[in-house]
Amino acid sequence: MEDVPVSAERASGGIVNIVARFTATTPARYLEAGFSRMGFDVHRWDGGIDWAEVSPQSMLTVFVESPYPALAVRGSAPGEVPVLFWVHHGEHHQMANLRLADRYSADAVMMAHSWHLAHQYPQPVFPLPFGVPTEIIAADMPFGSRPYDVAMVGAGLDATDGWYERRGERVMALAADAGLATRFAYGLQPADMFDVYGQSRLVINDGGRQHQPITMRIFEAFGAGAALATEPAPGLDSMFIQGQDFAILRSGGAEEILTLLADPRLEAMANRGHAKAMALHTYDDRARSVAAIASSIGIGMRPGITDRSDRGPALVARMRSDADVQTILVVGTADALGAGEVPGLEDRDIRFLGPDADPRDGSFDAVVVGDDGRVGAVAAARYYVYLATEDGSVIDAVARLLPTWHRSYDEGIVRLDAHSGGYRVRSDDHPLR
Repeated sequence: MEDVPVSAERASGGIVNIVARFTATTPARYLEAGFSRMGFDVHRWDGGIDWAEVSPQSMLTVFVESPYPALAVRGSAPGEVPVLFWVHHGEHHQMANLRLADRYSADAVMMAHSWHLAHQYPQPVFPLPFGVPTEIIAADMPFGSRPYDVAMVGAGLDATDGWYERRGERVMALAADAGLATRFAYGLQPADMFDVYGQSRLVINDGGRQHQPITMRIFEAFGAGAALATEPAPGLDSMFIQGQDFAILRSGGAEEILTLLADPRLEAMANRGHAKAMALHTYDDRARSVAAIASSIGIGMRPGITDRSDRGPALVARMRSDADVQTILVVGTADALGAGEVPGLEDRDIRFLGPDADPRDGSFDAVVVGDDGRVGAVAAARYYVYLATEDGSVIDAVARLLPTWHRSYDEGIVRLDAHSGGYRVRSDDHPLR
């Protein structure tokens, strides 16, 4: 993974395209504000981009991983403008993001955290963590006057098992301590959340079981002037000093928090973390890093994805655009899809079954049915069924089995879509398509 350039010359009048689903309080919006303060002319593309309408004078285009569904793209990216993709999630969105990096024609990928996954991208990868949104968060309240001893805003605050078991155990123990003033909440509006952190001496952070991201909460706590106590977040110590700027939590209980709250050095730690975050880790700093990354990478050498077989290229193209397809069951004619014919899926679960075999236990994101496929196998599909056949009886039989699924046609391929939730690329119903 490449190092992030530490600085970039201040620019004025340069065009930056940001493609995202914008709200008032998302990293895309904060990055936009950072570029604007630097003097860039920011062109906002909300929900998708039409490459034919992108100014040829653009300095760069950055896609920001956005709430569902994925961003729509029309046309082909110009070869002379660097294209960057800023990834915000780790393992649980990684397969989709690998596909989207290709869909967005990214010359480079920037990862907010989970940098151990960088090697999976064919593009150059740069670390680009979240930052402090200085325009909407403040540390105005004196540390000693803050009404809350400890706070956290997030899901799973009362969990007794599962993903947030440790979080729930710790939070419920602290909330039950009559000697503490606590504020634990879920579903607050961003402004209310920032107020909570700005009124707290200590903010707890954890990413849940088997996932240790450098979350936005970390920078929100620093920006609010609260002390931060976090479960291990690999890479955080490349920006802040453990024990001086923040504290690491090693157990799931409340004892560590109580020890920190009683430590007379807590305010000094909060002050150091805040000062360093404001000096080096605001969205102005992130905008400068993005500009520097764009100026350092080569263009015209995008990895690209090309079909490696002439067997069903339309099917390959269709599946490639559906970013949430990660596991595939192929029944019937094996030639309908080869294991190497959906680039980026070679390491995922592509299972082939002959026409007389039944699907094994479990389910798949997509089922591909060939001419002599066993139609009942479509029951294993979660999201899509692709019919790589012109046999009308097969098509009609599948349609009878899945009467509520939406049917569409693309270059001879019939696709049935369950319209279930998830990280969807709905290329059929976006206005840019």
